[in-house]
Order: sequence, then C-alpha cells, then structure tokens
Amino acid sequence: VHGPSDIMQLAGGAADPLLKDVGLVAAPGHNELVPLMVNMGPEGGEDTWKLGMSLHMAKLGALQAKGELGDVFTRAKEGFERRTKDCVSEGVVRMEQIYRIIVVRKLPPRKPHVRET
Repeated sequence: VHGPSDIMQLAGGAADPLLKDVGLVAAPGHNELVPLMVNMGPEGGEDTWKLGMSLHMAKLGALQAKGELGDVFTRAKEGFERRTKDCVSEGVVRMEQIYRIIVVRKLPPRKPHVRET
C-alpha cells in the first residue's frame, strides 16, 4: 500500500461482505452505532489534529497530491482547531465520536460431505 489507506471504504457496513470470506459471521450487536468520548490529545498538539482527522487523511493526501488547493494539511489543522475550541477541557481536546461496532463470530467448521453409495 502506498500512502494512507482510506478506512472510510469500510464505513456503513461495507466490510460485511468480506466477513464470510475470512470465516466470520455477524453476531448480535454487529453494526450498532456507539457514542464514545475520545481524548484526542493536548490542545494545539500536532498529533491531536491528526488523530481527529485520521478518517480523512487519505482524502486530504489525495487533495494535497493534486496541488490545486495549496497546503491542504495546514488548512485541515486550522479548521480542526477552530471546530474543537469548545471541546477543550483542562487543556485536552475531548470529542464525542460515533463508532460502528463490528461484532463477529467464527463460522462453525464445515462438516465433510459424505456421499452415500
């Protein structure tokens, strides 16, 4: 893989068709949406905005590579910091994010097919 992978390719249940290929099936709770409060890091931290924008890094990288919009990463960092000003508590950016939970179980082993003669 060259460059960042686009995790959003698996959003909205898009990974479900791949489960059977690896011997898994959906289990109760699969694809539920769960809100989680996430500590993103210190306000203004270099890794903080990157964590906050991690789902979008592949798209940002593609835009940056095109070179048509200037420094896309600087603009994304500035936008993230503006957007999260109200999410800072005691110097730490804390944001509620919604996660889709993948819950799976292994398929039972296949029984060999026996032909009756």
